[in-house]
This record gives sequence, structure tokens and C-alpha cells, in this order.
Amino acid sequence: MKALMKALSGIGDKARDIEVDDILSPLGLQRKSSAAAIVVPAVSFLLLGGAIGAAMALLLAPSSGRLMRENVEHRIGKLRDRFHKAAEATTDLKNSIAPS
Repeated sequence: MKALMKALSGIGDKARDIEVDDILSPLGLQRKSSAAAIVVPAVSFLLLGGAIGAAMALLLAPSSGRLMRENVEHRIGKLRDRFHKAAEATTDLKNSIAPS
């Protein structure tokens, strides 16, 4: 009887280490990802690409130093406004998908 109890206690210790993914994976299943997990990185990469493209366009466009500085300041202000609007939209989307 002691041997059986000892064997069963070892199984209990191993069962505590099992996670949901350990059970789903052999069955060919996986957890469902949320829409926010897909949308947020995509929007982030889109904004990053736009910022890099805008910076390259500014640096490669021919113009005088003073005009270029004014243009950069103006475009950075516009970019900052667009970024804030996109961040608000992303936050609103996240909150509508998974309210806190």
C-alpha cells in the first residue's frame, strides 16, 4: 500500500507541471489568439514604416538648410499628431475588443 501511495504522489507532482498547451499540442490544437494580438503589431509596423519613409524622403529631398529645418519641424508636428491619433484609435480598438 505504501508503494502505491508513493507512486501516486509522484504522479500528482508531475500533474502540477502540465500546462494547457501540453494537452492541446498533441491533439493538434492551439489557443485562440485575440484580434488585438494581431492588429496592434500590424499597426505598429505600419506606423514605423511610415515614419522611416517620411524621414528618408526629408533627408533625400534637395532644399536649403533653413527651409529643410522648417519643413522637418512641420512634418514632425504632423507625424506626432498622426501618431497620437493612431495610438488613440488602437487603444479604443483594444478596449472595444477586450474591455478591462
